[in-house]
Amino acid sequence: MSDQEMTAAEAIATWMEEAPHAVIYDEAGKFRKVMLSSFGADKPKWDQITADSTGMVVNNWLAEKRMGYDLPQLEGEQLAKTGRVVNAWFEGLAGKVKTPALVSVDDFTGVLHALHCSLRGVDPFEEIKRAEEKAKNAPQMRSDFNLKG
Repeated sequence: MSDQEMTAAEAIATWMEEAPHAVIYDEAGKFRKVMLSSFGADKPKWDQITADSTGMVVNNWLAEKRMGYDLPQLEGEQLAKTGRVVNAWFEGLAGKVKTPALVSVDDFTGVLHALHCSLRGVDPFEEIKRAEEKAKNAPQMRSDFNLKG
C-alpha cells in the first residue's frame, strides 16, 4: 500500500507503532499540554471534556509541529469514534484524580494507547476486562487462615 492509499487513521497508527518508546512518552506530554491549553486560560474541568471536545484535542495534537514528519488530521466518523474511545478513557481517569490538570504524563501514555486502539478498531478496555475477569475467578486465600500453625 502506498502512502497515498493509506488512510489518516492507518498512517497515524503505523507511526505510533513504529515510534520508539521515548518518542511516545514525549508525545504523551505534548498531548497533555495540548489538552490543558485547548480549553483557554482556565484549566479544564472533567465536565468540559466530552467526546466532541476530545476529538478537537486529538486533532490539535495531530497538528503539532514534529521534526521530519507531519501527521494527518482525522475527520468524520473516525474522528467521532476516536473522540468517544479517548473520552471513555478520560472517564476512567476522572474517577482517580480530581481535575484533568492532575493527570500525569504516564497516564497520558494510556490515553495514547486508547487513541491507537481506536485507530486500529480494537477495544482498549478488553485487556482490562480480561484481567478483571481473571482476578474474579482466582482462588481467594481465606481471611481466617492461621499462618502461625
